[in-house]
Amino acid sequence: MTEFQGGVALDNCLIQILLFVDDTVVMAQTKRDLAVNIKGLHEAIKRQGLTINWCKSNTMVFSKEHTECKVEVEGVQIEPVRKTVYLGVRLSENGGMESELERRIGMAATTVGALREPCSFCE
Repeated sequence: MTEFQGGVALDNCLIQILLFVDDTVVMAQTKRDLAVNIKGLHEAIKRQGLTINWCKSNTMVFSKEHTECKVEVEGVQIEPVRKTVYLGVRLSENGGMESELERRIGMAATTVGALREPCSFCE
C-alpha cells in the first residue's frame, strides 16, 4: 500500500485518517498529499473487494479564505464543498461553528414546538 503523506498535527501526533463505521475523513496539508492519500485508500479498499462511492464523497479545505481542492479518482471528480456534516456535526471551511449552532437551535425549536402540541393519547 502507498504510505499516507502529510496529515494534520494535533499536539504530539499526526492525524492522517479518521474512521467511524462507514464515515471516513482523510486529512492532509497539501492537495498533493490528499490526492496521494485518497489514491492509497482507494487501492487498499479495492484489494479487499470493497468500493467507495466517490460520487457521494467531497473535499473541503479549512482556511480563512475560500480554497477549492479538486481531486479525481478513476475519472470521478470528488465534489469540493464549503460545508459538510460529519458524525452529526456541521463543519464549515472557515472553521467557524455559527452554521452548526444555527442548525442545532433550529432542531431544538422544532422539538419544543412538537412538545407544545396536545398529546392525543393523554385526553
